[in-house]
Amino acid sequence: MNRAMLKYREFLNEASIASIGLDDVINKKFLSIVLSDSYDRESLVYQYMHEEGISDESEIDEKEFSDWVKYELDYLASEFITKVNTDLIKNGKIKIWRAMSVNKEWESRLQTEAKHLGIYWSWDQEGAEPHWGYNTELPFTTIMEAEVDETSVDWYPTIRLNTEPVSFEEMEIRLVKGSKINMISIKIDGKEIDLSEISGERFIA
Repeated sequence: MNRAMLKYREFLNEASIASIGLDDVINKKFLSIVLSDSYDRESLVYQYMHEEGISDESEIDEKEFSDWVKYELDYLASEFITKVNTDLIKNGKIKIWRAMSVNKEWESRLQTEAKHLGIYWSWDQEGAEPHWGYNTELPFTTIMEAEVDETSVDWYPTIRLNTEPVSFEEMEIRLVKGSKINMISIKIDGKEIDLSEISGERFIA
């Protein structure tokens, strides 16, 4: 997530995506954040100039450009919401994945303590990648597949992250901190661990 999005914190507890209005998500504040981010703006300017047949950035009318950006973000947000409702949510649940770099003690601690597994997940397995790079203190990679209630997703930042040009390819899903995670499988360096004797109550965001 880029620096501009880090400045925008809005948390929503136990809410369904069905209760969210598009204008509440893609509002003036979010539009201002997107346009003030240099990477986002550069990407959007390039696309706008291409679509409008503009050859010189100085020819851009800011009001028309801003209106175009709002239209594009509305479209992308609407497409993502449709995808969530038609493809991702099944019987009120949504499947998620996360990759982490861990050490050899990580697995053994699953047996003895509750695990806060974090709020940053992906709604697609391909989006689950560890972001710490190579770390000699955390030499193993764990891939977790889980399921959460649809209301355990923090939908406002999730929709925005899947709409903003700089972050939508990460396929990120943001959970409400402290929500329950129903673990399906955990693999460490490709080897699946036995979850049969581990209480499901241990896994929380």
